[in-house]
Amino acid sequence: MNKLSPDQIHAAKFYFNLFQNIPEEKWCKGALVKKPSLEILIDGECVTEMRCAMGHLSNLVVPADPLNTIFALTCGTGIVAINDEKNNKSAKQNILGKLKEIIHAQ
Repeated sequence: MNKLSPDQIHAAKFYFNLFQNIPEEKWCKGALVKKPSLEILIDGECVTEMRCAMGHLSNLVVPADPLNTIFALTCGTGIVAINDEKNNKSAKQNILGKLKEIIHAQ
């Protein structure tokens, strides 16, 4: 795993905290999922859409390039590949797990 600059480590922690605060029910693997039947009430908001990590960043108007660079340097892949990894974990667990691994390795 390549070493990150102090700014990149700070950015990794920022993205970890950002994603950690998004409820599990709002995450998906793949593209945006609209589920009218979902309608879960989270923090007073009716949720009918689930987003991948890229979708959350876009929705929050947070740049994805720094995170893509961090994943490319440390994992050799990007946000979408980690989000959509085929395993028994959720997309949120995939992203947070990889970020935690990266932060602790620095």
